[in-house]
Amino acid sequence: MSKKHKDLDIILGLDRNDFDIAHVENDISPEGDSCVAKIAEYLSNKEFDESIQEESQESDTVPAPTANAHKKIKKTKKKLITPKSSFKATSNHDISKSPSMQSVSANEDVALLTHRTSHDAIKSIYSLVTSKMPFSNSSSVDFSKNDKRDIQIYFQTKTKEFQDTLIQELGRRPLTPYEISKKEKLQKWNNKLDKKREEILAKKQQEEIERVCKSNEVTKMRLQEKIEAQTQRAVRNIKRNLKIERKKKKSEAKSIHKQEKGLILENIRNFYRDRISLLKEKIESEKIEKKVVEFEQKKILSEAVRERRMRRKQYIEEAKSILEKETEKLQSDLLDSTLCLEEKLLKIYRGYVK
Repeated sequence: MSKKHKDLDIILGLDRNDFDIAHVENDISPEGDSCVAKIAEYLSNKEFDESIQEESQESDTVPAPTANAHKKIKKTKKKLITPKSSFKATSNHDISKSPSMQSVSANEDVALLTHRTSHDAIKSIYSLVTSKMPFSNSSSVDFSKNDKRDIQIYFQTKTKEFQDTLIQELGRRPLTPYEISKKEKLQKWNNKLDKKREEILAKKQQEEIERVCKSNEVTKMRLQEKIEAQTQRAVRNIKRNLKIERKKKKSEAKSIHKQEKGLILENIRNFYRDRISLLKEKIESEKIEKKVVEFEQKKILSEAVRERRMRRKQYIEEAKSILEKETEKLQSDLLDSTLCLEEKLLKIYRGYVK
């Protein structure tokens, strides 16, 4: 209930258990229907009901809107028909000339005037509320949602305009000192409540802002600490992995270098061992040949030469066969060593990848 309606109740002395003027603007809702029922119970006059129904039936029909209904309604707001009401806004001069005001003497009770004025207001509100929406009785036309919304908005604006006029006209009579004091007290109390409510709301909002700021700062600090810890952990892991990789590469290079060096030394050793043995054999054979040649130089010169040639050929063939065997052996050793190295490298690489 608004402050305006409270002040109006104080001025008029109305009892809201009999009727409720504040709910007129919600005439399409269930509360509006209950308001209509209360007003119908309050007004039990059959002649009044029949006259109001005739007026509402005459004013309910509204022509069907076209495709550009929204624009046309804006242009022709003054031409739309609103429900007729028995209450009409009058000036102070008209009120003074009305028979109800002339019949009231100076010593008459103010409640009688209030009752008559509120009775006229109820009649007007009843005639307005019973009309419902302008398109409720027109079953021949199917309105779209936009058209209904536009008509409903216009109808509610007119209803609100009627209520404002009603409240303005009902509140024009002079107030008594008691009513003025009561109104001032109520105004002060409402202002105090509004101020207190605003202070509490502002305090809650400030507390909520501070709480959110603190929680944001805490979460930000936690996130920063977590990110720093993760980065440090990642850097340590990377450094450790790089160190392990360098050590592995260094050890592998050392082992490969050692193996290559051993193979080279072994090959050199074998090569020169064979050469020395061949040289020794050659020297011995030459010595023997010289002795034989010197001893049997004359007799078997031709045989010696032939034998020497045969030996030379045999020696050459043997040397060739020995060299071929040595080369084959060296090649097989080199292949075996390279295969072993490749297998070891593959194993190391697979272990590092895993």
